[in-house]
Amino acid sequence: MSVRGDDIIRTLFDIGAVKFGSFTLKSGIQSPIYFDLRLIPSYPDLLRNVSELVWQKIKELQFTQLCGVPYTALPIATTISINHDVALVIKRKEEKSHGLKKMVEGDFKADEVCLVIDDVITSGSSIVETSKALRDVGLKVNDAVVLLDRQQGGREATKRSSSVEVHCVFSIIEFLDVLNSNGKINDDVKQQVQCFIEESRELILPRELDYSNPIECDDYVIYRHEIPRNPKEQKRFLSLGVRSQCADHPISKRLFKLMDDKRTNLCLSADVSSSQRILELADMLGPHICILKTHVDIIDDFSDGFVKHLRLIADRHNFMILEDRKFADIGAIVSHQYANGLHKIASWADMVTGHVVAGPGTLDALEAAVKRGDRDCGCLVVAEMSSEGSFIDRTFSQSAASIAQRYPHLVMGFITQHRVLPHAWGLVNLTPGVKLPPEGSNNGFPGDGLGQCYRTPMSAVCDSENDVIVVGRGICKSADPLSETLKYKKAAWAAMDKWQRLSSFIAGPCC
Repeated sequence: MSVRGDDIIRTLFDIGAVKFGSFTLKSGIQSPIYFDLRLIPSYPDLLRNVSELVWQKIKELQFTQLCGVPYTALPIATTISINHDVALVIKRKEEKSHGLKKMVEGDFKADEVCLVIDDVITSGSSIVETSKALRDVGLKVNDAVVLLDRQQGGREATKRSSSVEVHCVFSIIEFLDVLNSNGKINDDVKQQVQCFIEESRELILPRELDYSNPIECDDYVIYRHEIPRNPKEQKRFLSLGVRSQCADHPISKRLFKLMDDKRTNLCLSADVSSSQRILELADMLGPHICILKTHVDIIDDFSDGFVKHLRLIADRHNFMILEDRKFADIGAIVSHQYANGLHKIASWADMVTGHVVAGPGTLDALEAAVKRGDRDCGCLVVAEMSSEGSFIDRTFSQSAASIAQRYPHLVMGFITQHRVLPHAWGLVNLTPGVKLPPEGSNNGFPGDGLGQCYRTPMSAVCDSENDVIVVGRGICKSADPLSETLKYKKAAWAAMDKWQRLSSFIAGPCC
């Protein structure tokens, strides 16, 4: 059967499988072109023709099994399997909770060679994940084929990360040329998509590590592969003084100013159950921190006298108190939890934490309770957590940020792993799960065995663009808390300084 590629491209456009406009991709990137190849199985002739084109591309390769990446590529793989008598295995998108609980279904033997089929490649993550699942059950994967390569670095990234060679039937440039020459799109649309491809390619394709001729700074090193290549890669940074001026919330203003005055972006999480020990740590470490975070519900001997004493120490050493209550209940309960009960948080805390899992009613009640109180208090909304297996995903984080922005008189920032709103410089981003690496190492390390995951201060601040690191047991359980505090303070401030430096220049062609 003879199939012309140009005819396939025109047909895909005519049925609406190729669209032009503004679309949000899975990665969050805004794209001027979108491929909805899930429409192909609705047109049996088109499915046969597409499958035959894919077969012509792979028929000389060495393999005994086929596997279509679920779900769009599965009909293509099945059609090839039937038409050309090649065995098919099926990789599930999610593991079953019943039956044999297999991720890969089919009759195959260890060391047989399986070829992966996908519809579109952008970053290559789907092929990498599928190849890993196949290899985990003993199959070999050397090659993959895609109907369309978006030419954004996915083929190279896949080869680099999984040693899988990706073959493509069409490139996106071929699509554009055929549609343009047939009057389906004009020159301006073609040029817009070509520019997008080139710009987004650098976001997907990782740079080669280059440790030659590093820039030596007092407390850190800038390597050449870290330097932005163009304005789109360049980090943005505003000084703490400027951010204090542009912040809407009075607590944010105060926090940015005291961070700048004290040259510290370290928050101590006082995860101990003795009020006396908390007061000792606060007095000893107060000059070197910007925030002291409490969990008052774990204190065995909590009293009004304790919080009054803690408040005096905070005022003397110029740090703020954050009660990590993580309010998450319905509004009526949250109001009481904040203002009443044993702890009377409203009377002493500068800031609190809150979830939006119960909806905006939690923040409505908290905002009203703060207004009724005698002191300013800001809320840090939980957008991400540092615990392994957390159900908080990108969609939740975006929803949390969207809700939080409705409360400028309450919300002063976020608890997060990555900067939530890149251009909201008046909001504070606190990041937990930070620990110094072992001596002589610049790498991170596993968690605590109870679900906590850790990163280095440099990764948390400079790479993920957070403002304040939260450290608990790394200091509180140390034999010398003051010495450890000074180490964390120095490392976190150096990370912020490196972030600022990386925002101030762009690499030349040699980088």
